[in-house]
Amino acid sequence: MGALGWHRRQLAILGLVGLVVTTFVAYRRVLTGELIGDDLTFHLAEITRMRDCMVVGDWDFWNPSANAGYASAYYYQALPLLVPAGFSALTGVTPLTAFQWCVLLPLVLAGPAAYRAVRVVGGTPWQAIAAAIACVFCVSNSRWGHGADGTFSVGLYTQTWAFAAFPLALAHGTTWIAARRGLVAATGWGLLVGLSHPFAGVALGLALAVGTACSMSARWIAPRMRNLPVLFSGLDRHPEFAPPQFSARALRLAILGALLLLGSASAWLPTLIDYDGFGGFPRRVPDEVGPGLGGLLQMFADGNLLDAGRPRVLTLLLPWALLAGRGPWIGWLWSAALAYVLVLAVGPLLVTADDLFPAVR
Repeated sequence: MGALGWHRRQLAILGLVGLVVTTFVAYRRVLTGELIGDDLTFHLAEITRMRDCMVVGDWDFWNPSANAGYASAYYYQALPLLVPAGFSALTGVTPLTAFQWCVLLPLVLAGPAAYRAVRVVGGTPWQAIAAAIACVFCVSNSRWGHGADGTFSVGLYTQTWAFAAFPLALAHGTTWIAARRGLVAATGWGLLVGLSHPFAGVALGLALAVGTACSMSARWIAPRMRNLPVLFSGLDRHPEFAPPQFSARALRLAILGALLLLGSASAWLPTLIDYDGFGGFPRRVPDEVGPGLGGLLQMFADGNLLDAGRPRVLTLLLPWALLAGRGPWIGWLWSAALAYVLVLAVGPLLVTADDLFPAVR
């Protein structure tokens, strides 16, 4: 049995390597020229300016020519801008080359990140490789979505950074809250998500908060939900994920939340100090408010939510996953997914004067 398990792991790793190669080949043209996507032009301008500032020791990073006149890295998206700028300054490669690689790598590494995340929470190699494949190919059909569609349609490559790191942040956050291990990893990956794009940080916080509440209720709910095992599968029985004293789990959630809030102060503190300097987003395009419940269900029915115009493989597999899903972490995933559905459903009703937090993000 041990030898069989070893071979299964090796086959899963070979599958993961093949997935990485396939993803690299699919996106290799990113390295051949300037990238298409409205916001990518602004990001490249900001990176070039930041690189020039670093070379001469100017750490103010003010760039009135980019991002509608706001300071570079002001309020959000700090890491995806600083990394290529710093790499270009240190190595002498052109800002465009550094930028190309920083757009490509999150797309290529999203699969391995999902694989590792499932393994962190105790998933089998085959569950992990299935998650990696789904993560790579499930890029939705919305220009505001994660992955390739948002990157090359609108230029949201900073969201792609957050998208790639999100599974690891959720996995380590889950194991810290549920099993009291991995606080440093949970904090580090969570900050990478939040400092790549703040809305992804909000999504992570929502997932962990709802997952914690769901797991804390599992002791009473699970016996009544045996026909829907995916919602609370194993949460009340698995030794590492069994509900402890409610106060202990809630305290660990609060500790992680405080560390993430403190570590991301560079994203939200300037907004509180000088909100008028940021200005919000008073002129959103109409579809950025989100699809609403009807639009979301229609996207799913058309196969565009999970399969993005391809054959409806993931869409058709969803009912099977709902009925057959196993693993102590699955309740955390589906409780978060249901929370996101709720947010997207009410998104069109939440538009404010500055529209700072559009639900579609």
